Amino acid sequence: MRGIRLLLLTTILLCAGCSTSGANLQSILLQYPETGEEIALSVLIADEQKEWERGLMFQGELNEDGGMLFIFKEERPRTFWMKNTLIPLDILFFNKDGKLVSSKTMEPCTKDPCKKYSSELPATYALELPAGIVESKNIRGEWLIVIR
Repeated sequence: MRGIRLLLLTTILLCAGCSTSGANLQSILLQYPETGEEIALSVLIADEQKEWERGLMFQGELNEDGGMLFIFKEERPRTFWMKNTLIPLDILFFNKDGKLVSSKTMEPCTKDPCKKYSSELPATYALELPAGIVESKNIRGEWLIVIR
């Protein structure tokens, strides 16, 4: 019995470490220069191909101030899908200067075909947050992303 408990505990700890797929945690700010409003977030950073591909797949929940920031090497139109993503997300696209270019609310998808969500303009950054944050914080227009 003790051996089974130890095996179960080890499996749980290993799985807990797998959920972020090696992404780094980073503090970022969303700023609205017109009013000086700021939103502080602590997000996972995805800046490599394997992290871009996995994203927030199989993630069961996110803190209100959490999410994932995708950092790309070049500015171009970006398209995301929600394959195997279990929770709805807001996605915000930012250009190379950190200016918001578009946002969408994305719904979970567990089987093909999954809907695709694209930036309206070229983007270098994509920020996934819990669904509803964009609306509740009124994130539109001239918002900026600041990566510390």
